Amino acid sequence: MSAPFFRADGVEAGYGGVQVLWGVGAELERGQIGCIVGSNGAGKTTFMRCIAGLNAAWKGTIEVDGRAIASHPPHQILSAGVALVPEGRRLFPGMSVRDNLLMGTFLRRDGSAAINADLDRALGMFPVLRERLSQDAGTLSGGEQQMCAIGRGLMSRPRLLLIDELSLGLAPRIVEQLTHILREINEQGVTILLVEQDVITALELADIGFVMDRGRIVKSGPTEELADDPVIREAYLGIV
Repeated sequence: MSAPFFRADGVEAGYGGVQVLWGVGAELERGQIGCIVGSNGAGKTTFMRCIAGLNAAWKGTIEVDGRAIASHPPHQILSAGVALVPEGRRLFPGMSVRDNLLMGTFLRRDGSAAINADLDRALGMFPVLRERLSQDAGTLSGGEQQMCAIGRGLMSRPRLLLIDELSLGLAPRIVEQLTHILREINEQGVTILLVEQDVITALELADIGFVMDRGRIVKSGPTEELADDPVIREAYLGIV
């Protein structure tokens, strides 16, 4: 049996002397969409930051396509094909939309023609950004900023795309639009792992889900099973 495309096992991490993650593990096959759901403060963002190298894992294993990346610096993890769309978008205000998108290419060495082709592909997914290429990215609406942040991630040509809080602060129609685009990205061969507080959206979009509570994965499985789990339905969907 082949190893999963993404695997985390026994990950522990925190800030200073405060431990946040306690033996976290998760797996994704190549081409899957996974979601991590849970309440505020559960450790979801810390886990995503560990995968991307922005927080060092104290213990544990993180692998992508058989390559160990735990505690490697972010630029090496990006080179391994892992891109993070961070919570809050984290665009560069004062820079144009075009320049923000091109920030995703700073490690690429495959030439301007390939980069321009990928820029055109990203703009095809997010047509509104084509109309805003010269606009200060800090002046975009929340939905447009999220589109720009996802587009920036795609410009690195990721094999694993991490998205932290896809729907945060966005109108439902924008979230629906973004989920359609993520399915399109996934169909093009990109494995996706997202953190999402909107549990209904997450379970509808993803193939496999992980429920995190107080720094631990307490339940995981196919999203259809999680959506039918009475504990999940009551705790996260408000259905008794």
